[in-house]
Amino acid sequence: MRVLALIASLFVVVAISMIVVMLTGLSSAGSEGTARAIESSPVVEGVVEHFHPMPPGDHDTERFDVAGVHFEYSHWSVSQGFNQDITAGGPIREGSYVRIHYVHLAGESYGTIVRLELRQ
Repeated sequence: MRVLALIASLFVVVAISMIVVMLTGLSSAGSEGTARAIESSPVVEGVVEHFHPMPPGDHDTERFDVAGVHFEYSHWSVSQGFNQDITAGGPIREGSYVRIHYVHLAGESYGTIVRLELRQ
């Protein structure tokens, strides 16, 4: 009985180790792919216009335009991009000068921010 328990324990340890190694390899490959995708994404630069801040306690979206490109997001929604609105300490304000790397996700009419740079 002890031999069987030892073999089962060894199997669990080996299985968990293999999963950790696979996930670590996938995440680093994914990080490199993500970095390449961000670097090759469209970029827009300019002044934030038509800024609509997230109202306190509301489930709305924060939205604005930069050089004719529309962006919107909310900290209430799960997003693959930037979603830190003003109620969550977000840095974007009307008149801010920004440089934004973005992508258009399927089904979305606005840009999803993948890198945000603000001029100080």
